Amino acid sequence: MARKSTFIKILSIIAAAAFISVVGTLSAEAAYKPGERAMKIWHDDLNVSKQAIFLKFKMLEGGGGEEGTTTMALKGSLMYLDILSGTSHMSTITDSGAKTTTILMHEEKMYMKMPHQQFNGPRLNDSKDVPEAEKAKWVVSSGKDKINGRTYDYDKIKVGEGEEQIYYFDEGTDKWRYWKTGDTLMEIIEYGNKVSEDLFKIPNGYTKMEI
Repeated sequence: MARKSTFIKILSIIAAAAFISVVGTLSAEAAYKPGERAMKIWHDDLNVSKQAIFLKFKMLEGGGGEEGTTTMALKGSLMYLDILSGTSHMSTITDSGAKTTTILMHEEKMYMKMPHQQFNGPRLNDSKDVPEAEKAKWVVSSGKDKINGRTYDYDKIKVGEGEEQIYYFDEGTDKWRYWKTGDTLMEIIEYGNKVSEDLFKIPNGYTKMEI
């Protein structure tokens, strides 16, 4: 009888633990409205009109080039773009105010001044205030999907006539893991708003290359 009582208690504890786990997961997921996590990134975290931006990601699909790690930093009129792949390492420093671009070739420790180059990469938000009428046109949805066999929450947004963007998060959290724009899928390594001024300077010891 004592053994049966102990067994029932163990089953009760297991059932209670499972119930708490399920309730915790449901409450965590319910804490986010459809599109809420993506909109925070789009509106605030990566809004270049509001603050400096730091973003580091790895290209997994699409992009039309070799796989590698890309680091972006934007502050005011300055933009730093660094691409590190298995075959090369190059950076650009662009000043949109002065309309100049500096290309850094790290293996050769050389740099080259160029006319202003158009940035070709993932679209970031550069609008500080968006009218409510415009927001009403945005398409927002959410769901779950698998990447590399693991399930993630996702928020999908389409801003006006722009391309569709999908933000993937660890389930029940706001931990941003992947970003898809069009056919391009990126793994998010790091992002934030701390940007070092040194990124926009030519490193010591680099020689100017004349065209």
